[in-house]
Amino acid sequence: MDSTERIKKEFEERAKTMKDKLEGKNDPNQKLERETWMTELPEALSKSFGVGPRTFRSKAVDVGDQSIWTDTPADRERKRQEARDKKTGEKRKKDVVRQPTAEEKEMAERVATYNEKTRPKSLLEIHQDKKPKTDDSNVRRPFDRDRDLSMHRTNSKDKVKFITEAKGFNGKFSKGSYESKFL
Repeated sequence: MDSTERIKKEFEERAKTMKDKLEGKNDPNQKLERETWMTELPEALSKSFGVGPRTFRSKAVDVGDQSIWTDTPADRERKRQEARDKKTGEKRKKDVVRQPTAEEKEMAERVATYNEKTRPKSLLEIHQDKKPKTDDSNVRRPFDRDRDLSMHRTNSKDKVKFITEAKGFNGKFSKGSYESKFL
């Protein structure tokens, strides 16, 4: 019995200390404050939060770096340092322009002379030469009633059959003919 009472007492003490800690009764100088990730939106979302249309986007939008939600202050500092190092590295790279060596120049000349001798035309040029030249200036022709509306059937029975079948399409909401119901 003594051990169960001791366990109960310890449990109640822990609960009381946790409650006091949450209410701030233990340390009067301690100020309860939420962390910034709880109270502030990331820069990407804070620009147009609640202003845009409430529909799905038709095109994919790059939302950028979303790691701000999970980054610790150490991660943020490391990323800032990497960005600084990258900027200084780019400036150094821009100052140094690499010149091709004599060997590279000689190899480029050899390749150019070989291509002139053995491959005078590209595949595209060869294909365009094989393609027959057509005059595309008259692509659109005017409407001709006789030619455009003529039925290309030589048999008169076929014409009659076509016309009788077309009579079944009376209107927009008609059910059509019996044959059109099955494939």
